[in-house]
Amino acid sequence: MQFKFIFNAFCFSGLLVCSVLQCQAQNPNPTGAGHYVKKGELNPARLAALPTDADGAIYYEGIIKVDSAISKQDIHQAVREWFVSNYVSGKDVLQVDDKDAGKILGKGVHKYQFVNGINISEVALTFVLSVEAKDGRFRYRMYNFTGGNRNTSMLGGANATNTYAVNYDQCLADYKAGKRTGYNGKIVAGMDYETQQIIAGLEASVKKGKQKSDW
Repeated sequence: MQFKFIFNAFCFSGLLVCSVLQCQAQNPNPTGAGHYVKKGELNPARLAALPTDADGAIYYEGIIKVDSAISKQDIHQAVREWFVSNYVSGKDVLQVDDKDAGKILGKGVHKYQFVNGINISEVALTFVLSVEAKDGRFRYRMYNFTGGNRNTSMLGGANATNTYAVNYDQCLADYKAGKRTGYNGKIVAGMDYETQQIIAGLEASVKKGKQKSDW
């Protein structure tokens, strides 16, 4: 009798988990907290080739060319406006704002989430973004990626939510070493997705800024 009760309880728990996961698959972003990273988005070749510096720390860098008529001052102003419009305390996040040198440096926070077993992992990604402008082009650098992972169990309970620090460099190293590839892959893939969105947003903002100045 006791065995039957335990077996039935186990089956019920399994059905409950499957039901929750199915519901999550149909509504993958219930909290609306940023991009939802799906397993199908994990690209092993892409993740293995993520840019790093000499110490193995994740480090994005690139030069984006725009219309040669867009001056260094125009680019600086467009990037500054992008910071202010994309972050709640836009002016406060700017640590360097040098118009003459065409340089801006600030910190940003982006959120994304994914399913981690029976948990919903909501990640707050923080980073440093540096932009240096010249006439017709700008260089961006993104580094110091850190974050916090807030795990919430889909089964609920008294201890349903826990928060953990995220070391992106270690997650990438562990992914490459074949450790917890599902979890580490989603953590790093989410960071990479947000970074690509930021870079694209910067480019679009600079080009839009030029259009606005030509009215």
